[in-house]
Amino acid sequence: MELDEILSYAPDTKAIKICDGAIAGTPDMFRQLFNGKRPVIIADPITWRIAGEQLQNLFISEGICPEKPFIFNDPDFHAEWSFVEQLDASLSETDAIPVAVGVGTINDITKLSSAHTGRQYMAVGTAASMDGYTAYGASIIKDGVKQSFSCRAPLGFIADLDIISQAPKKITAGGYADLFAKVTAGADWILADALGIEPIDPVSFNIVQKGLKIALSDPVGLHNGDRTALYHLMEGLLLGGIAMQIHKSSRPTSGAEHLLSHLWNMENHHMVDGSVPSHGFQVAIGTLASTALYEQMFSEDFPSISNWLEIRDKLKHQLIPYNQLRDSLEAVGAPTHPEQIGISRERLIQSIPRARRIRPRFTIFDIALDSGNFNKWALNLFPSTPLVSR
Repeated sequence: MELDEILSYAPDTKAIKICDGAIAGTPDMFRQLFNGKRPVIIADPITWRIAGEQLQNLFISEGICPEKPFIFNDPDFHAEWSFVEQLDASLSETDAIPVAVGVGTINDITKLSSAHTGRQYMAVGTAASMDGYTAYGASIIKDGVKQSFSCRAPLGFIADLDIISQAPKKITAGGYADLFAKVTAGADWILADALGIEPIDPVSFNIVQKGLKIALSDPVGLHNGDRTALYHLMEGLLLGGIAMQIHKSSRPTSGAEHLLSHLWNMENHHMVDGSVPSHGFQVAIGTLASTALYEQMFSEDFPSISNWLEIRDKLKHQLIPYNQLRDSLEAVGAPTHPEQIGISRERLIQSIPRARRIRPRFTIFDIALDSGNFNKWALNLFPSTPLVSR
Protein backbone atom coordinates (compact mmCIF):
# COMPACT_ATOMS: atom_id res chain seq x y z
CA MET A 1 0.00 0.00 0.00
CA GLU A 2 1.11 3.55 -0.68
CA LEU A 3 1.34 6.01 2.19
CA ASP A 4 -1.88 7.82 1.26
CA GLU A 5 -3.80 4.53 1.29
CA ILE A 6 -2.27 3.56 4.63
CA LEU A 7 -3.28 6.90 6.13
CA SER A 8 -6.87 6.24 5.02
CA TYR A 9 -6.95 3.44 7.61
CA ALA A 10 -5.46 5.57 10.39
CA PRO A 11 -8.00 6.93 12.87
CA ASP A 12 -5.83 9.89 13.92
CA THR A 13 -2.97 10.84 11.59
CA LYS A 14 -4.10 12.17 8.19
CA ALA A 15 -0.93 13.76 6.78
CA ILE A 16 2.76 12.81 6.76
CA LYS A 17 5.59 14.52 4.88
CA ILE A 18 9.08 12.96 4.73
CA CYS A 19 11.71 14.66 2.58
CA ASP A 20 14.61 17.10 2.53
CA GLY A 21 13.36 20.53 3.53
CA ALA A 22 9.99 19.21 4.68
CA ILE A 23 9.76 21.79 7.46
CA ALA A 24 9.04 24.45 4.84
CA GLY A 25 5.74 22.69 4.14
CA THR A 26 4.58 22.83 7.77
CA PRO A 27 2.50 26.02 7.39
CA ASP A 28 0.61 24.53 4.42
CA MET A 29 -0.06 21.29 6.29
CA PHE A 30 -1.17 23.26 9.34
CA ARG A 31 -3.66 25.27 7.25
CA GLN A 32 -5.09 22.13 5.66
CA LEU A 33 -5.53 20.37 8.99
CA PHE A 34 -6.44 23.27 11.30
CA ASN A 35 -7.90 25.95 9.05
CA GLY A 36 -8.39 29.23 10.93
CA LYS A 37 -6.51 28.15 14.06
CA ARG A 38 -3.27 29.53 15.48
CA PRO A 39 -0.27 27.31 16.29
CA VAL A 40 1.80 27.24 19.45
CA ILE A 41 5.18 25.56 19.22
CA ILE A 42 6.14 23.20 22.08
CA ALA A 43 9.88 22.61 22.40
CA ASP A 44 12.87 22.49 24.70
CA PRO A 45 15.95 24.71 24.31
CA ILE A 46 17.71 22.20 22.05
CA THR A 47 14.79 21.49 19.73
CA TRP A 48 13.93 25.20 19.65
CA ARG A 49 17.42 25.85 18.30
CA ILE A 50 17.36 22.90 15.90
CA ALA A 51 13.96 23.54 14.33
CA GLY A 52 11.52 25.47 16.55
CA GLU A 53 12.76 28.99 15.87
CA GLN A 54 12.90 28.32 12.13
CA LEU A 55 9.34 27.02 12.24
CA GLN A 56 8.13 30.04 14.23
CA ASN A 57 9.56 32.31 11.54
CA LEU A 58 8.00 30.21 8.79
CA PHE A 59 4.55 30.52 10.35
CA ILE A 60 4.99 34.30 10.61
CA SER A 61 6.21 34.65 7.03
CA GLU A 62 3.24 32.60 5.78
CA GLY A 63 0.77 34.87 7.56
CA ILE A 64 -0.12 32.35 10.27
CA CYS A 65 0.23 34.21 13.56
CA PRO A 66 1.71 31.76 16.08
CA GLU A 67 1.36 32.29 19.78
CA LYS A 68 4.41 32.69 22.00
CA PRO A 69 6.21 29.31 22.03
CA PHE A 70 6.12 27.12 25.10
CA ILE A 71 9.70 26.12 25.95
CA PHE A 72 10.49 23.59 28.68
CA ASN A 73 13.62 25.08 30.27
CA ASP A 74 13.96 22.74 33.25
CA PRO A 75 17.40 21.04 33.05
CA ASP A 76 15.78 17.84 34.37
CA PHE A 77 13.07 17.85 31.70
CA HIS A 78 11.78 14.35 30.96
CA ALA A 79 8.52 12.52 30.30
CA GLU A 80 7.10 13.07 33.79
CA TRP A 81 3.61 14.01 34.94
CA SER A 82 4.55 17.40 36.38
CA PHE A 83 5.61 18.58 32.93
CA VAL A 84 2.29 17.44 31.49
CA GLU A 85 0.57 19.55 34.15
CA GLN A 86 2.69 22.56 33.20
CA LEU A 87 1.62 22.30 29.58
CA ASP A 88 -2.00 21.58 30.56
CA ALA A 89 -2.08 24.86 32.48
CA SER A 90 -0.71 26.82 29.54
CA LEU A 91 -2.94 25.24 26.89
CA SER A 92 -6.06 25.70 29.04
CA GLU A 93 -5.70 29.45 28.52
CA THR A 94 -5.79 29.28 24.71
CA ASP A 95 -7.41 27.42 21.85
CA ALA A 96 -4.13 27.32 19.91
CA ILE A 97 -3.03 24.08 18.27
CA PRO A 98 0.15 22.59 19.74
CA VAL A 99 2.98 21.83 17.33
CA ALA A 100 5.43 19.50 19.07
CA VAL A 101 9.03 19.97 17.93
CA GLY A 102 11.37 17.28 19.16
CA VAL A 103 11.51 13.55 19.84
CA GLY A 104 9.83 11.17 22.32
CA THR A 105 9.57 13.31 25.44
CA ILE A 106 8.22 16.42 23.72
CA ASN A 107 5.88 14.37 21.58
CA ASP A 108 4.41 12.28 24.41
CA ILE A 109 3.88 15.25 26.73
CA THR A 110 2.26 17.29 23.95
CA LYS A 111 0.15 14.30 22.89
CA LEU A 112 -1.25 13.75 26.38
CA SER A 113 -1.70 17.42 27.19
CA SER A 114 -3.57 17.94 23.90
CA ALA A 115 -5.94 15.17 24.91
CA HIS A 116 -6.38 16.70 28.37
CA THR A 117 -7.30 20.06 26.84
CA GLY A 118 -9.61 18.70 24.13
CA ARG A 119 -7.72 19.30 20.91
CA GLN A 120 -5.57 17.58 18.32
CA TYR A 121 -2.00 18.52 17.53
CA MET A 122 0.74 18.07 14.96
CA ALA A 123 4.41 17.22 15.32
CA VAL A 124 7.78 17.93 13.73
CA GLY A 125 10.31 15.20 14.46
CA THR A 126 13.98 16.06 14.95
CA ALA A 127 15.44 12.52 14.92
CA ALA A 128 14.62 9.05 13.60
CA SER A 129 14.61 7.73 17.14
CA MET A 130 11.47 5.62 17.72
CA ASP A 131 8.03 4.63 16.42
CA GLY A 132 6.09 6.51 19.09
CA TYR A 133 5.69 9.69 17.03
CA THR A 134 2.54 8.42 15.33
CA ALA A 135 1.50 5.87 17.94
CA TYR A 136 -1.74 5.95 19.88
CA GLY A 137 -0.99 6.69 23.53
CA ALA A 138 1.82 8.29 25.52
CA SER A 139 4.36 6.88 27.99
CA ILE A 140 4.68 9.16 31.02
CA ILE A 141 6.15 8.67 34.49
CA LYS A 142 3.47 9.25 37.14
CA ASP A 143 3.85 8.49 40.84
CA GLY A 144 7.32 7.17 40.10
CA VAL A 145 6.11 4.57 37.59
CA LYS A 146 6.20 4.76 33.79
CA GLN A 147 2.63 4.36 32.58
CA SER A 148 0.83 4.31 29.23
CA PHE A 149 -1.99 6.82 28.82
CA SER A 150 -4.60 6.70 26.08
CA CYS A 151 -4.49 9.71 23.77
CA ARG A 152 -4.70 10.43 20.07
CA ALA A 153 -1.69 10.51 17.77
CA PRO A 154 -0.81 13.72 15.88
CA LEU A 155 -3.12 14.77 13.06
CA GLY A 156 -0.09 15.64 10.93
CA PHE A 157 3.61 14.83 11.05
CA ILE A 158 6.64 16.47 9.42
CA ALA A 159 9.97 14.63 8.99
CA ASP A 160 12.61 16.94 7.52
CA LEU A 161 15.55 14.75 6.51
CA ASP A 162 17.89 17.76 6.52
CA ILE A 163 17.17 18.18 10.22
CA ILE A 164 16.95 14.49 11.10
CA SER A 165 20.28 13.73 9.40
CA GLN A 166 22.00 16.04 11.89
CA ALA A 167 20.86 14.02 14.90
CA PRO A 168 23.60 12.18 16.82
CA LYS A 169 24.42 8.80 15.26
CA LYS A 170 23.63 7.12 18.57
CA ILE A 171 20.03 8.34 18.41
CA THR A 172 19.61 7.12 14.82
CA ALA A 173 21.11 3.76 15.83
CA GLY A 174 18.48 3.50 18.55
CA GLY A 175 15.74 4.16 16.01
CA TYR A 176 17.17 1.46 13.74
CA ALA A 177 17.20 -1.01 16.63
CA ASP A 178 13.58 -0.13 17.47
CA LEU A 179 12.65 -0.79 13.83
CA PHE A 180 14.54 -4.10 13.83
CA ALA A 181 12.42 -5.20 16.78
CA LYS A 182 9.46 -5.38 14.41
CA VAL A 183 11.01 -8.54 12.96
CA THR A 184 10.81 -10.52 16.21
CA ALA A 185 7.54 -8.81 17.17
CA GLY A 186 6.09 -10.09 13.90
CA ALA A 187 7.38 -13.59 14.64
CA ASP A 188 5.74 -13.53 18.07
CA TRP A 189 2.42 -12.55 16.48
CA ILE A 190 2.75 -15.27 13.82
CA LEU A 191 3.35 -17.77 16.63
CA ALA A 192 0.39 -16.55 18.69
CA ASP A 193 -1.86 -16.63 15.61
CA ALA A 194 -0.75 -20.13 14.58
CA LEU A 195 -1.48 -21.48 18.05
CA GLY A 196 -4.95 -19.89 18.12
CA ILE A 197 -4.05 -17.47 20.91
CA GLU A 198 -4.23 -14.07 19.19
CA PRO A 199 -5.26 -13.73 15.53
CA ILE A 200 -3.23 -11.51 13.22
CA ASP A 201 -4.89 -8.35 11.97
CA PRO A 202 -3.71 -8.42 8.34
CA VAL A 203 -3.94 -4.66 7.79
CA SER A 204 -1.78 -3.57 10.71
CA PHE A 205 0.55 -6.57 10.34
CA ASN A 206 1.24 -5.85 6.67
CA ILE A 207 1.70 -2.11 7.22
CA VAL A 208 4.62 -2.92 9.53
CA GLN A 209 6.07 -5.93 7.77
CA LYS A 210 5.72 -5.36 4.02
CA GLY A 211 8.74 -3.08 3.50
CA LEU A 212 10.51 -3.84 6.76
CA LYS A 213 13.47 -5.85 5.49
CA ILE A 214 14.19 -3.25 2.81
CA ALA A 215 14.18 -0.52 5.47
CA LEU A 216 16.69 -2.54 7.50
CA SER A 217 18.94 -3.49 4.61
CA ASP A 218 21.54 -0.69 4.72
CA PRO A 219 22.83 -0.14 8.27
CA VAL A 220 26.23 1.01 6.97
CA GLY A 221 24.61 3.60 4.72
CA LEU A 222 22.42 4.75 7.59
CA HIS A 223 25.44 5.14 9.86
CA ASN A 224 27.14 7.18 7.14
CA GLY A 225 24.13 9.47 6.66
CA ASP A 226 22.73 8.07 3.41
CA ARG A 227 19.44 9.87 2.76
CA THR A 228 17.69 6.92 1.13
CA ALA A 229 18.48 4.73 4.13
CA LEU A 230 17.33 7.50 6.47
CA TYR A 231 14.08 7.94 4.54
CA HIS A 232 13.30 4.22 4.79
CA LEU A 233 14.09 4.20 8.52
CA MET A 234 11.86 7.20 9.21
CA GLU A 235 9.04 5.82 7.09
CA GLY A 236 9.26 2.41 8.78
CA LEU A 237 9.09 3.95 12.25
CA LEU A 238 6.11 6.13 11.34
CA LEU A 239 4.28 3.19 9.77
CA GLY A 240 4.77 1.26 13.00
CA GLY A 241 2.99 4.05 14.84
CA ILE A 242 0.18 4.05 12.27
CA ALA A 243 -0.26 0.29 12.72
CA MET A 244 -0.59 0.80 16.48
CA GLN A 245 -3.23 3.47 15.85
CA ILE A 246 -5.22 1.07 13.68
CA HIS A 247 -4.93 -1.89 16.05
CA LYS A 248 -5.32 0.22 19.22
CA SER A 249 -2.49 -1.86 20.65
CA SER A 250 1.28 -2.18 20.41
CA ARG A 251 0.98 -5.81 19.25
CA PRO A 252 1.96 -5.00 15.60
CA THR A 253 5.32 -3.58 16.73
CA SER A 254 6.09 -5.04 20.13
CA GLY A 255 6.90 -8.56 21.29
CA ALA A 256 9.19 -10.28 23.76
CA GLU A 257 12.04 -7.86 23.06
CA HIS A 258 9.96 -4.92 24.29
CA LEU A 259 8.93 -6.77 27.44
CA LEU A 260 12.57 -6.80 28.52
CA SER A 261 12.89 -3.06 27.93
CA HIS A 262 9.71 -2.38 29.90
CA LEU A 263 10.94 -4.56 32.77
CA TRP A 264 14.29 -2.79 32.99
CA ASN A 265 12.53 0.57 32.99
CA MET A 266 10.26 -0.60 35.81
CA GLU A 267 13.35 -1.73 37.71
CA ASN A 268 14.81 1.76 37.22
CA HIS A 269 17.87 0.34 35.49
CA HIS A 270 20.87 2.67 35.16
CA MET A 271 24.35 2.22 33.73
CA VAL A 272 27.40 2.46 36.00
CA ASP A 273 27.79 6.13 35.01
CA GLY A 274 24.21 6.85 36.08
CA SER A 275 22.80 7.16 32.56
CA VAL A 276 19.78 5.21 31.32
CA PRO A 277 20.28 3.20 28.11
CA SER A 278 17.89 4.33 25.39
CA HIS A 279 14.75 2.40 24.59
CA GLY A 280 16.19 1.43 21.21
CA PHE A 281 19.40 0.09 22.74
CA GLN A 282 17.48 -1.94 25.32
CA VAL A 283 15.28 -3.35 22.57
CA ALA A 284 18.37 -4.24 20.52
CA ILE A 285 19.46 -6.64 23.26
CA GLY A 286 15.91 -7.98 23.57
CA THR A 287 15.73 -8.60 19.82
CA LEU A 288 18.99 -10.54 19.86
CA ALA A 289 17.79 -12.61 22.82
CA SER A 290 14.46 -13.38 21.15
CA THR A 291 16.15 -14.36 17.89
CA ALA A 292 18.58 -16.66 19.74
CA LEU A 293 15.66 -18.39 21.47
CA TYR A 294 13.81 -18.83 18.16
CA GLU A 295 16.84 -20.37 16.48
CA GLN A 296 17.13 -22.91 19.28
CA MET A 297 13.41 -23.57 19.10
CA PHE A 298 13.85 -24.56 15.44
CA SER A 299 16.10 -27.45 16.44
CA GLU A 300 13.44 -28.95 18.70
CA ASP A 301 10.45 -31.14 17.95
CA PHE A 302 7.04 -30.15 19.29
CA PRO A 303 4.76 -33.18 18.78
CA SER A 304 1.97 -31.49 20.70
CA ILE A 305 1.75 -28.85 17.97
CA SER A 306 0.08 -30.62 15.03
CA ASN A 307 1.30 -28.22 12.37
CA TRP A 308 4.73 -27.51 13.88
CA LEU A 309 6.72 -27.87 10.64
CA GLU A 310 4.46 -25.39 8.86
CA ILE A 311 4.72 -22.91 11.77
CA ARG A 312 8.50 -23.33 11.86
CA ASP A 313 8.77 -22.52 8.16
CA LYS A 314 6.69 -19.35 8.59
CA LEU A 315 8.85 -18.22 11.50
CA LYS A 316 12.08 -18.91 9.62
CA HIS A 317 10.80 -16.83 6.71
CA GLN A 318 9.91 -13.99 9.06
CA LEU A 319 13.10 -13.84 11.09
CA ILE A 320 16.54 -12.54 10.16
CA PRO A 321 19.37 -14.90 11.20
CA TYR A 322 21.06 -14.06 14.49
CA ASN A 323 24.51 -13.44 12.99
CA GLN A 324 23.07 -11.09 10.35
CA LEU A 325 21.04 -9.26 13.00
CA ARG A 326 24.11 -8.87 15.21
CA ASP A 327 26.25 -7.60 12.32
CA SER A 328 23.58 -5.10 11.26
CA LEU A 329 23.20 -3.69 14.76
CA GLU A 330 26.97 -3.44 15.12
CA ALA A 331 27.27 -1.68 11.75
CA VAL A 332 24.76 1.01 12.70
CA GLY A 333 26.33 1.57 16.12
CA ALA A 334 23.83 -0.25 18.35
CA PRO A 335 24.83 -2.61 21.19
CA THR A 336 25.22 -6.32 20.51
CA HIS A 337 26.04 -7.57 24.03
CA PRO A 338 23.95 -6.94 27.17
CA GLU A 339 26.98 -5.65 29.10
CA GLN A 340 27.02 -2.67 26.73
CA ILE A 341 23.78 -1.47 28.34
CA GLY A 342 24.82 -2.45 31.86
CA ILE A 343 23.00 -5.81 31.93
CA SER A 344 24.99 -8.95 32.72
CA ARG A 345 24.06 -12.15 30.92
CA GLU A 346 23.06 -13.58 34.29
CA ARG A 347 20.62 -10.70 34.87
CA LEU A 348 19.30 -11.02 31.31
CA ILE A 349 18.46 -14.67 31.91
CA GLN A 350 16.77 -13.84 35.21
CA SER A 351 14.80 -11.04 33.52
CA ILE A 352 13.01 -13.22 30.99
CA PRO A 353 10.61 -15.05 33.36
CA ARG A 354 9.76 -11.74 35.03
CA ALA A 355 9.34 -9.87 31.75
CA ARG A 356 6.73 -12.22 30.37
CA ARG A 357 4.40 -11.38 33.26
CA ILE A 358 4.28 -7.67 32.40
CA ARG A 359 1.37 -8.04 29.99
CA PRO A 360 -0.75 -10.90 28.63
CA ARG A 361 1.06 -11.15 25.29
CA PHE A 362 2.12 -14.54 23.97
CA THR A 363 5.75 -14.57 22.79
CA ILE A 364 8.77 -16.81 22.36
CA PHE A 365 9.33 -16.38 26.10
CA ASP A 366 6.16 -18.35 26.78
CA ILE A 367 7.23 -21.19 24.49
CA ALA A 368 10.70 -21.32 26.05
CA LEU A 369 9.43 -21.37 29.62
CA ASP A 370 6.28 -23.46 29.26
CA SER A 371 7.99 -26.15 27.15
CA GLY A 372 10.68 -26.66 29.80
CA ASN A 373 13.45 -25.71 27.38
CA PHE A 374 14.33 -22.31 28.81
CA ASN A 375 17.23 -23.33 31.06
CA LYS A 376 18.88 -25.22 28.21
CA TRP A 377 18.28 -22.49 25.61
CA ALA A 378 19.40 -19.75 27.99
CA LEU A 379 22.92 -21.19 28.06
CA ASN A 380 23.31 -20.20 24.43
CA LEU A 381 22.17 -16.59 24.70
CA PHE A 382 25.02 -14.29 23.67
CA PRO A 383 27.46 -17.22 23.62
CA SER A 384 30.52 -15.01 23.05
CA THR A 385 29.69 -12.91 26.11
CA PRO A 386 31.19 -14.06 29.43
CA LEU A 387 28.71 -14.89 32.19
CA VAL A 388 29.39 -12.30 34.87
CA SER A 389 27.54 -11.21 37.97
CA ARG A 390 26.51 -7.63 38.54
